[in-house]
Amino acid sequence: MNRKKISAIIGLIFLFGFGYVLLFSEKASEKASEKASEEASKNSGEPAIAGSDYIFDKNDSVRVEDVQKYRKKIDTSPSALKPDLKSGMPLAANDDSDMKPTSKKSEIPAHLITPSTVKYFKFLQKRFKESIDLDDHFKAVEAFLLSGLSEEDAKVVLKIYRQYLECEIGLAETRKDWGDPSNPEDIIEQLAMIQEIRRDKLGKEIADALFGTEVKVREYSLRRASIVSDTDIYGAEKESRLEGLTSDMWGEESETVENFHKPYNRYKEKIRIYQRDIAEMESETEKKELIREFRQEYFTPEIAARLEQADEQREREMAVMTEWRAKKQDIEDNSELTADQKEQMIQGLTNDTFGDEAEAVKRREIMNDAMKSLSQ
Repeated sequence: MNRKKISAIIGLIFLFGFGYVLLFSEKASEKASEKASEEASKNSGEPAIAGSDYIFDKNDSVRVEDVQKYRKKIDTSPSALKPDLKSGMPLAANDDSDMKPTSKKSEIPAHLITPSTVKYFKFLQKRFKESIDLDDHFKAVEAFLLSGLSEEDAKVVLKIYRQYLECEIGLAETRKDWGDPSNPEDIIEQLAMIQEIRRDKLGKEIADALFGTEVKVREYSLRRASIVSDTDIYGAEKESRLEGLTSDMWGEESETVENFHKPYNRYKEKIRIYQRDIAEMESETEKKELIREFRQEYFTPEIAARLEQADEQREREMAVMTEWRAKKQDIEDNSELTADQKEQMIQGLTNDTFGDEAEAVKRREIMNDAMKSLSQ
C-alpha cells in the first residue's frame, strides 16, 4: 500500500463525515437552520422530526460541559494525553470528567476517554496521513506518543486510537454505498446507523464516550432547525415543540442550552420561528410591533433603540434607491433620447441622488445586473 493509498483511506473518514455542527457554534447553528429550511420547502406537509426516537437523550452521559470542552482548542503535544490506570485520570489534560464504567468489549477503561479525545485522534490522523500503510501509520503515532508519555500510557492511548481508526475506516467504506441523505430526517437516521455500528465494533461505552458529544449536538441541531424552519406551523406551536425537544434531550440543562447563544442569534432565530405569523400579518405596523417585542425580550432598551434606528435608516435608503431606479428606468425607456443623452442624464441623476456615493452605487448596479443575467 503506497503513501497515496493510506492518505486516501484516512481521508475517507473526513470525506464521508457529516461535518458535525456544534449547537454552541453560532454560525454552524444558523447554517443548520438554513439547510433545514431548504429541505422543508422540498418536503412541505411532512411532520417535523422532533418526535422520532432519539440517538441520545437526557438520560445519557453527554452534558453541556462536554460540549464546551469539545469546542475548546486542544493541546496537540503528546504530554496532553496522560492516562493513569491507577488513579483513573481522564485521557485529556485538565479534564475532570465523571468516571464511566469499563467497556468489557474493548477492555479499556471508558473513563479515560473525554470529549477531547476524539479531537486529538483526528489530529493524529491528519498529522500522519502520509504514512506508507496502516502499520507504518500506527508506528509513527506510537513514536510520537512515546515522545511525551510513558511506555505504559502510550500503549493505552495507541490501543484506543487503533480501535478508533480501524472502526472509522471500515465505517467510511460502508457509507460509500448508502448515498447522500436528502433531508434532516435521513441524516438523523444515518447518524443512528453510524453510532450503532460504532457501538457494535467498539462497545457502547467506548463508542459513546468517543462520539457521543458530537453526535448528540448534531442530532439536536438538526431536530431544532427542522422545527424552526417548518413553514406550516405558527410560532407558538414551534416554541412548544422546541421546549419539548430540549427537555427530552437535555433534561435539567434545558435552560442552559436555550440561553447559550448570544442575544442577537437568539433574536434572529425568534424571527425565523415566527416567520409564518409575520408573513400573514396584514399591516407593516403589526409586523414592526411584533419585532419590537422580540427585541425587548433579548436586548437592553438602548440596543433595541439602535436596532430600530438602523431599520429606519435602511427604509429611507431603500426608498431613495427605489425612486432612483424608477427615474433611471424612465430615462432608459425614453425613445426620444439618444444613447449618449441617456447616459449623461442617468449620470446626473445618480450624482444628484447619491453624491459621493454615486460611483459605488453604479458599481453595485453593474454587479447586480450581471448576477441577474447569469441567473436567467
